[in-house]
Amino acid sequence: MLIDLFKKIGKGDEFKLFLNNSTIVIKISGACINDDIGKDISLLNKLGIFPIIVHGAGKQLDLILGEKSGLRITPEDKKEEVKEAVLEISEKLSKSINSSGGNAQIVIDSVKGEKIPGLGLTGKVISINKNKLNLKNTIIIPSLSDDFLNINADSIVNEIVKIIKPKKLIFLTKTGGVLDSKENVIPYINLGDEILEDITGGMAFKIDEIKKLVNDVPDCAVTITSPENMIKEIFTIKGSGTYIKNYSINWEKEFDKSKLKQMLESSFGKSLSKNYFDSGIEDIIVEKDYKGAAIIKKYYGEYYLDKFAVGKESQGTGLGKAMWDKLNKKYDKLIWRSLPENKFNEFYFKNSTGMIKNTHWNVFWKGIADEKAVLLAKEIFVIEKTMV
Repeated sequence: MLIDLFKKIGKGDEFKLFLNNSTIVIKISGACINDDIGKDISLLNKLGIFPIIVHGAGKQLDLILGEKSGLRITPEDKKEEVKEAVLEISEKLSKSINSSGGNAQIVIDSVKGEKIPGLGLTGKVISINKNKLNLKNTIIIPSLSDDFLNINADSIVNEIVKIIKPKKLIFLTKTGGVLDSKENVIPYINLGDEILEDITGGMAFKIDEIKKLVNDVPDCAVTITSPENMIKEIFTIKGSGTYIKNYSINWEKEFDKSKLKQMLESSFGKSLSKNYFDSGIEDIIVEKDYKGAAIIKKYYGEYYLDKFAVGKESQGTGLGKAMWDKLNKKYDKLIWRSLPENKFNEFYFKNSTGMIKNTHWNVFWKGIADEKAVLLAKEIFVIEKTMV
């Protein structure tokens, strides 16, 4: 069992972080449900992890009600066909999980809804019965209310997440993530900073709903990925697909030295020198909860990125990229250094216009003439360490 799991994860260094995390909500597109998903859910069950699964039936309902354009109209005479199509998916998923050794049950009376005027038997969520969300086994919730109104699955997911506040919410789609205009998966979206004009259609609606959700449950990590990468998403900080977060990153004149020190030491795994904050800081950006920061100093007339750090629990979540974008908007010229073993070096190399190294340091720069940067690097090589 564990061999199968590690094969799917691809690495084990983050495994322990999530082994005891049973608060997971998974929304599955009806078109994505297959026996492999059932086997993966059963693997989670064997580890004591019992997600709440909400599924839709988009393609099936397209055949019954016509292709979706906005909210569907569900005529009274189509009630039994809609009910049968949705519950057939629930049965298929439940059978797949249980036959693989998992423990799943279908719950059709957890969602209370009411009709949306003018849309027949299409409804909206009024409330969720928390008592039905029993995490001792995998709960499968179809996109129907207790009186069989046709309810949008994403809306059901949002209400469930607000109630149980899971650590992870995973959307499984055929696309494997949010696609850009070139049909490539966007790896990170920071809802607090990025412009999402090129995301359209159903995915735009989904992102808008996720933004509302993240505001209500800020500690919930949201990912849109493929069924094949579901396990990797659960057991790694950043597996694949699109990771969505709402980071608030600001330039600050005043900051909490204690919180910043704690984050820096967590990120680097070293101790910060005692008098580090006493002088020399020109500028600083800080994530509002001190999950990351960038500290600017000045040497020989050029801005020097003295610290660029993301706390361990937020590494791989797009926070570093969001901070870097913020940094780039203000500083078109910058120089910085890193240790040869620094795992950000590949990123630094891609985002610099030049680099020079010696035995102890790599020095990178952008926007500075190479001749001047090389001279500056000689001085930067010998700056005393502030993390030991």
